[in-house]
Amino acid sequence: MIFRSRATLLASLGIAVVSLGIGDAHAADLTWDNGSGDFLWNTSSLNWTGAAWVNAPINGAIFGATGAGTVSVASPVVVDSLNVTGGAYSFNGGGSLIFGAGSSTQTTGVVNVASGLTTQISIPITSTVGFQKIGAGVLELSGAGNFSGGIPLTSNGNLRADVIVGGTTGNIAAGTLRLLNSSVLPSSTRVSIANGYLDIGSNNLTLSQLTFVNQTSSAAWNTTLNANNGVVGSGTLRVLGDINVIGVTGNNFGNSIAANLDLGGGTQLVRVGVSSSFGLNTALMFTGSLSNGSLLKMPGYTFAGTYGSIDGISLFGNNTYTGSTVLNSGTNVITGTNATTSLKIAGIGGPGGSQAILQGANGSLQSATRIQAFAAGTFVIDNNAASGASGNNAPNIPAAQNNDRIRDDATIELRDGNLIYRGLLNATASETFGALTVSGGHNVVNIITGAGAAGSGTGSATLTVNGNLTLAPRATMVIGNTSLGGVSKLFVNGTLPAADSTGILPRMVGTNDFLTYNAATGFTPFTAYATDFSTPGTNVTRAAASTIGNANINALKTTATFTTTIGTGNTLSVASGMLFSQSGTHTLAGGTVAFGATPGVLFGSTTFGATGFPTAITGTQGIIVANGTANFTTNANLSGLTGPLTVSSNGATATLATSTFTGPIDVRAGTLNLNTSQTGAGLGAITLGVAQNDSNLLGTVPTLSFSGAGANATFDRPLIVDNGAQNLAGDALPFSMMARLTPLSNTTGSQTWNGNITLNSPVNLQGGGGGGTGATNFTGTISGSSAFFIPNGRVSFTSTSVLSNAGGFTLGNSGNTMIADFQGTATGNAPLTINGGNNNVVSYGSATSLPGGTITVQNASGSTAPTLTPTSSSTLGNTIQLNGDANANVASGLSATWAGPLQGTGTLNKNTGTGTLALTSNASTHTGAINVNAGTLLVNGTLATSTSALTVGAAGTLGGSGIINRPVNVSGTVSPGSSPGILTVNGNVGFSAGSTFFAELTSNLVGVGYDQLAVNGTVGLGSANLALNLTFAPTATQSFFLLTNDGTDAITGTFNGLTEGAPVSATFSGTTYTGRISYLGNSTTNATSGGNDVVLYNFTAASSTAPEPGTLVLLTLGTLGLLIAPRRK
Repeated sequence: MIFRSRATLLASLGIAVVSLGIGDAHAADLTWDNGSGDFLWNTSSLNWTGAAWVNAPINGAIFGATGAGTVSVASPVVVDSLNVTGGAYSFNGGGSLIFGAGSSTQTTGVVNVASGLTTQISIPITSTVGFQKIGAGVLELSGAGNFSGGIPLTSNGNLRADVIVGGTTGNIAAGTLRLLNSSVLPSSTRVSIANGYLDIGSNNLTLSQLTFVNQTSSAAWNTTLNANNGVVGSGTLRVLGDINVIGVTGNNFGNSIAANLDLGGGTQLVRVGVSSSFGLNTALMFTGSLSNGSLLKMPGYTFAGTYGSIDGISLFGNNTYTGSTVLNSGTNVITGTNATTSLKIAGIGGPGGSQAILQGANGSLQSATRIQAFAAGTFVIDNNAASGASGNNAPNIPAAQNNDRIRDDATIELRDGNLIYRGLLNATASETFGALTVSGGHNVVNIITGAGAAGSGTGSATLTVNGNLTLAPRATMVIGNTSLGGVSKLFVNGTLPAADSTGILPRMVGTNDFLTYNAATGFTPFTAYATDFSTPGTNVTRAAASTIGNANINALKTTATFTTTIGTGNTLSVASGMLFSQSGTHTLAGGTVAFGATPGVLFGSTTFGATGFPTAITGTQGIIVANGTANFTTNANLSGLTGPLTVSSNGATATLATSTFTGPIDVRAGTLNLNTSQTGAGLGAITLGVAQNDSNLLGTVPTLSFSGAGANATFDRPLIVDNGAQNLAGDALPFSMMARLTPLSNTTGSQTWNGNITLNSPVNLQGGGGGGTGATNFTGTISGSSAFFIPNGRVSFTSTSVLSNAGGFTLGNSGNTMIADFQGTATGNAPLTINGGNNNVVSYGSATSLPGGTITVQNASGSTAPTLTPTSSSTLGNTIQLNGDANANVASGLSATWAGPLQGTGTLNKNTGTGTLALTSNASTHTGAINVNAGTLLVNGTLATSTSALTVGAAGTLGGSGIINRPVNVSGTVSPGSSPGILTVNGNVGFSAGSTFFAELTSNLVGVGYDQLAVNGTVGLGSANLALNLTFAPTATQSFFLLTNDGTDAITGTFNGLTEGAPVSATFSGTTYTGRISYLGNSTTNATSGGNDVVLYNFTAASSTAPEPGTLVLLTLGTLGLLIAPRRK
């Protein structure tokens, strides 16, 4: 049998498999044969191939054809797994089944029911190790259950399940898990479904969380269950938490919830992810009825536990919920009736785009008064689309013409969005709605009959707006297709933007032409073009190059790639502002292009300026790059252009290779390329994004690229990032879904951004790379409510920078190299998150260079651990949360203090740098390991209780006057105090051969005049070296308790060459003083015997005779200590 065991899965995820504490060394499979004939499963009946069942060790139970029947369980039975390979079995009685961690073929918590079999368990089941149903058969449960265990479904463990139907990896048949009452699964249960069914029957079931792990391959739709892999039954399901669909690699899949779904009166969150395989709208299909609340679909997780691309959902049932419906990206199909009062589709496209589609005979939104398509989202009415077919993994819903899918008074709002209406092939199709509001950005409306982008067949398609068509200032539209005004029509019964004197409509084009409007044909392509520039006020169409003088036209359409040259000193005036490059790239070279008091509107691809032909652009309302590309070359002069430069659509690109434009720049979507420095006072701000995107609405990814400006480029423009969404319904917004900055490769050189940056939504700086010595330097103020993400590259926040953005910084990403240097001034308590990667480094100049919030290290282990590097002696007050491993690098001569609490379970490594790091907080809760492999670590606060050791490597030193509540292993040096002091270890201390205990003796007052290591645990000296730094003249009556040992356990081992009572010498002011050492001192009574402490005593000035051998060794060590370690604390 092929499936993944919990042990295998947990081991692959780096999670240790922990036994319940019951021995399993001899656990195995036991096979039922009902040998005693009494059908009793207990610890006395010999029903297991001649033996009785035992609860410890924990075994797996196999039930084959022999002995099949009703098995009575009178008392609790502890089992590792159940494997039903033959026969009809049922389990009842007054006992229960307890799944525990033992050993068996099926592995812990698994119940396998072979194909063709039905097994019934009516007794209670308890499992703290998870519960997994596999096998193509049916398992029926009716006893009250209690399930926990949290089996990880993603590699980082952020999604877990207590009950699994199927596998977590691989295509494992799961059959059916059937619940015969609502008490089988408590409401705290997290359920995952892979390749099988959870049948709730007629019961009402509440779960904590539901996850589909997509391990099934595409299979034919089950018409009996009205489902394909998922939850079935006539009852009602309620999910208190999220419904998740994990994106995986390897299977195209279908998941379904055929039961009714109660949204709980609030908002049901559905997260749908995709990796390389996708289901489009079949990723999650709702075929039951959704009621009572609102529906929100967001991106979901990949198997790695991170966000990838986005799949869609299907609403195949007739739904009664009256709240809102918000669908973020993916292909989303609606074939039933719906009572939702609003629909919103938005966001970056998944594999099939970002669409909400009404189709089939009944797909409708008759209660929705507002339908919105934002941020590249598309609302589609498709009468020609069908769902499923024989053998398909979705229900078979034929295409059908329905002329009344939305309300006649509904408002459709487009903001950087799209509306598509498609009629059934060869049908007379029509739809009427209330108003069309185009509230901003670039938008597309397309009316199609039949199949294909251009339409087909003999039918017609008519879309009618009962009310007004409103076009916001600077909004643009394309209304297609080639049959517009013929078999495809768009009518507006109310008002629409006024046409100009030539009859064309402002800021609108069709597929091939400017647009007019008339009562008979609605929106209709303009045809009365002039073919040259000689007649003032005309709409001109050109297909070939020409040279012109002064010309005054209304609009210009071009249909090929060529150049129009304007004579020197001459002006081409465009009254409507519209330049439409219907195909190819049109270049305007020489002279002046004047837009007057109307914004220039660029459809298609346009270039301004050419070598030897500088072109001036003037106007008071700026330029709108509606779609396509706009290239303002080094030969373009925009100094006479005021008003904003707007980049409107997701596919639009504007390139500024000139620094002559000083106005504001709005990048609603698409890309702005800055290919030259932007310097000077009073430059307009660059705004990335659309502020109107609300908190649970994905925007597009507006991009500002300044890599093309080259090395040493400088940018003085302010930057405002304002793109709506701050997170994904509470989860951190991944950097791939936020506004983006693209700098120069750091191997090429450095660039400097002097302008202030305001972060009203997060921004991602990505593309600089970690190589080379270049960096992206920020010198101004960074403010706002949101976060700065830097997944890779070299970045410097210079000494003039001021950081006050409340969202803080997220630095690094797996597999990337990120180096960030903070040398400015930070205010507030913003967080700083550092991810593991490929040698990620965060350096800081002073205590105020970093934001004051928690510093969190995450997604880091071993070689991927990032490094924190102070560049001056400083004190950080931040809480440091080690959710992953971290390195500290303090350079020679520097002393860095971390005064905030140290928390988490990650390992802290002081791996490089010979400087000193001091931990001074008494509120630390950190339980991870600590390794001192270079320089000095001073513990002047309290380290929390932990079984993880503090390890001092050969080149490391441990000191301080704090408390260490963990074991300490020493291969380097222990030197208590920060000047003379007491270092306390509540744990075992072990010195290795070659290690050193270094103590300072300045008087005989412990902790004030000499160092002491106080150990509450075992002590092993391991022949460590003893080194002393004597700075006064001791007397024979003075004692020095260098190491105190709790209780009565003796210290094991001695210092190197110093047996009990051996002479010890040290030199002060040219005089050598010799005392004795004892390992039997008693610090409580100040005695040199009767205890288990290390004490030096009875010092006298040495004579001039040669010292004894032991004295010579210590003196040499002491002298060396003075030479290599003048007091470093």
